[in-house]
Amino acid sequence: MVASIVEYLWLDAFKGLRSKIRVIPKSFGTAVPALSDIPKWNYDGSSTGQSATYESEVVIVPRFVCHNPTISRQGHLSPCSAYIALCDTYTTEGKPTPSNTRHVAAAVFEHGVAFRSEPWFGFEQEYFLGVSPLAASPPRRSDSITLGASYCGVGSGNVFGREVAEAHMRYCLQAGLQVSGINAEVAPGQWEFQIGPVTGIEAADQLIVARYLLQKVAEAHDTSVIWHPKPWPGHNGSGCHTNYSTRDTRDMGGLAVILEHGRLLGLKHAEHMEMYGESNRLRMTGTNETARFDTFSIGIGDRSASVRVGNDTAREGKGYYEDRRPASNCDPYLVSSKLVQTTIVDPATAERERA
Repeated sequence: MVASIVEYLWLDAFKGLRSKIRVIPKSFGTAVPALSDIPKWNYDGSSTGQSATYESEVVIVPRFVCHNPTISRQGHLSPCSAYIALCDTYTTEGKPTPSNTRHVAAAVFEHGVAFRSEPWFGFEQEYFLGVSPLAASPPRRSDSITLGASYCGVGSGNVFGREVAEAHMRYCLQAGLQVSGINAEVAPGQWEFQIGPVTGIEAADQLIVARYLLQKVAEAHDTSVIWHPKPWPGHNGSGCHTNYSTRDTRDMGGLAVILEHGRLLGLKHAEHMEMYGESNRLRMTGTNETARFDTFSIGIGDRSASVRVGNDTAREGKGYYEDRRPASNCDPYLVSSKLVQTTIVDPATAERERA
C-alpha cells in the first residue's frame, strides 16, 4: 500500500507533549506535504486535562509539518515517508482551548507592524539528562566531575549523555529544522541545543518539535529529559536564552534601537517574568550566570544581565540581543510573542493613539 505516516503532535493542558500516529493512504514523494494535505484530527481531551469526559473531543489543526526521522529510521522507510504534524488545539465549536498559546501568539505575529518588522528568533535550549528532579543529587557518571568541568568538556570524566545530544542533533537536521549547534553545559549531565535564527512564530514551532525529538531520543536510550530550570541547588540551572532581532536592529543604527528595546523591556519586566517559565525564580538568583528575578538589567557582553548585547553587536552597531530570562521550561510561543508585543506592537499602538 502506498501510504504516509503522520505523527500528530500537540501540547496538553500542562505544556506536556502528546502525539498519536495516523496512516494516510497517499504518498507525498520527497517533499514535505502542505498543511492542507494533512487532515484535521481529534483526541480525548479528558485524558490530557483539556476537557471534561462528557465533552471530551478536542480538535487538532496542523500548523507546521516536517520529516519524522524517528519513524523513518525503523524498517526500510525512506525519510520522505514519515512526517510530524505540529498542531494546536480547538473545541468542536472551533474555539481555541485555554492551553492554546500558539493561537494567542499568532494574533501578535499577524499584526501588521509585527509582520513588517521581520522578527527573528534563536532559542538556546538547556536541559538535563538523567533522573527525576526530585532526586537528592544530580546525575553523574563519575565523582571526578565538578561544577564547570562539564562546560564544552570532553571525556567520560567530564561529560555524559553525548550519544543522546548528538543523535538528537542528527534527527533535527534530518527533520529539516534549523538547528545551529549543541554543546555540553556547566553542570554534570546538562546539555544545550540551539534552534535558529528562524522568522516569526515558526521559531517556536521548530523548538517544540525539537523538544519532542529530544524526548524520543532519550526514550530510546532509557533516560529522561529534565526541563526544570533549577532541579538541584548549588548547580547551574537551565534556561532557554532567546536571541531576538528585528529589521531595525539589524540595520545601521540598530544598536540604538536595541537600547530602546531594553528600556521598554525594563518597563514590562514583571509581565515578562510571569510568562517566562515555572519555578524560574529558583534559577534567577543573581548567581550562576543569571540576573536577579525581580530586577531588570541590560549589559554589553554581560551574562549576569537580564538582557545581554553581544560584543560583536556593540562593535558593529547593529544585530541581535539575548534575553537571558526565559527558563528551560518556558512556552516559546509566549516568550517570542511577548517580546514582539513589548518592543514593536505596543509602541506602534501608543504612537498611533498619540497622533
